[in-house]
Amino acid sequence: MTFTPSTTVAPGWYADPMAPGQARWWSGLDWTHHVQPFSSIPGHGPGPGSAGQSWDGGLLLPRERTLAVRALVWGIVAVVINPLLAPSILAIVYGIMALTRVNRLVAQGVEPVGRSRAIAGIVLGSVGAVAAVVWIAVFVAFAPSR
Repeated sequence: MTFTPSTTVAPGWYADPMAPGQARWWSGLDWTHHVQPFSSIPGHGPGPGSAGQSWDGGLLLPRERTLAVRALVWGIVAVVINPLLAPSILAIVYGIMALTRVNRLVAQGVEPVGRSRAIAGIVLGSVGAVAAVVWIAVFVAFAPSR
């Protein structure tokens, strides 16, 4: 029996899980032997040791798994169906975490990715929360009295 992953990550340069401070090429199936400093990856700004700046390589994540995407998805779920406000809470929390990560990346000179998705997730999560509270209030107001 062979194990087939249920999710795929696009090929590209990601934080090296074996050596912090550098990037390693992910082939889409496995890590290759190709490594390089972050500073040589276009669009990823200064690397470790440049002008006293430190680099948090753990901030590089595949786009499919970013916190901003999670915030947006939970925000959409919150607008469609919102049991116990859980999707709204998740959308808002993931959105705030994503915005924090984007701000840290910008401070390190990296192009911000996911800001609009994070904001959309927060907005949709908030709209879903308000809609759920209104729905609960209407339900309570018009519930038959005993």
